[in-house]
Amino acid sequence: MDRVAERIEALQNEVKQRLTHAGSLKIQVSGLKLMRREVSNRMDDCVSTCAVGLIVAGRKEANMLGTRLSYGAGSCIVTSVELPDSFEAVGATHETPFLGMVLDIEEEVMTAVLARLRDRPQPAFARGEMQGSKAVAVFDATEEILDAFLRLIRLSDEGENATFLAPLVKEELYYRLLTSPAAGAFRSLFNSGAAENRIREAAAWMRANYRRDFDIAEAASRIGMSPATFYRRFREVLDASPRQYVKTLRLYEARRLMMDEGKDAASAAFEVGYESAAYFSREYKRTFGMPPKQHIEACRAAQQAA
Repeated sequence: MDRVAERIEALQNEVKQRLTHAGSLKIQVSGLKLMRREVSNRMDDCVSTCAVGLIVAGRKEANMLGTRLSYGAGSCIVTSVELPDSFEAVGATHETPFLGMVLDIEEEVMTAVLARLRDRPQPAFARGEMQGSKAVAVFDATEEILDAFLRLIRLSDEGENATFLAPLVKEELYYRLLTSPAAGAFRSLFNSGAAENRIREAAAWMRANYRRDFDIAEAASRIGMSPATFYRRFREVLDASPRQYVKTLRLYEARRLMMDEGKDAASAAFEVGYESAAYFSREYKRTFGMPPKQHIEACRAAQQAA
């Protein structure tokens, strides 16, 4: 067994030991979130955070703003922009669960680490070495990245030592990410002043203001770009248009309102910024494959079955 496989097996044992049933667990001392899924053929829909994730066991298929991804154990995922995410733990069962780890990226720390790397050339953005886009990059984790994750999860057993050591290990993890072969995808998104970083800022503003009527000229002016340059740069980073990003955010929030707060389709539509419930239903079906009411009923049935 090679060293990468050894570390993946060790991570599997650590996650299984701490999370013995389907669900999630937040390890406060290190900020790690552990995930375990034991049901396949069930889609989970959410808006992902800016985070780095690691698949420890099983396979995952995801659709993130139209970008389709398929990856398994040992894959690392860096999400640099909050993105609508629909995913499935493929083939997961109680005996062979899907296991994953997620660490929210602390932007100030990531930016500080990157500032110390300014003299190092940025790796080229090579799509052949990864899946996804600049906003969500999927690639094979290096031995060093796996080792940092392993030390982070084990820190939960170290009491007071963990409070001091966890920030240091997270800094190392960011360093390993920013110097990895896939860093060309996302490094510039955390580089203050870079065009990609300004697009990331614009996406965050759009995320916070998705209910408003979207005006591409307003969004572009906020980061000092012309509408044409903004549109082109936005597509380069997210592989989607600005309007598509806002529309999908609205639909995912409407889905959350119906699932979690029990709102009907019309109420959810108006709350997220749609003026026509009929138009909302057509857009919803185009995204989720079913009309709103039917889709929510199917989601609730899947939850009960799990």
